[in-house]
Amino acid sequence: MATNPRTLAEKWKRLGLNFQSYRYTFLGPDHEQIVAAVELFIASEDAACRLASELLDKSPAAFVEIWSDGRLVISVTKPPRQPN
Repeated sequence: MATNPRTLAEKWKRLGLNFQSYRYTFLGPDHEQIVAAVELFIASEDAACRLASELLDKSPAAFVEIWSDGRLVISVTKPPRQPN
């Protein structure tokens, strides 16, 4: 059964936890093709940004955008691969 994100956020606040909703959109090199999209609840913006870099490294996506409360938090681009 899916749980309403607003209900979860309210429950966490009552427990003294301050999680924020962050929507990650992983895009291909053309910035049009969506490779993946997920919503995660994370305690801080810094942690959300660190996680974006880690996930992007493991993803076939070329870049990731993180959105929270309707605002773009950060857009991270995967660096080009260096030839061996």
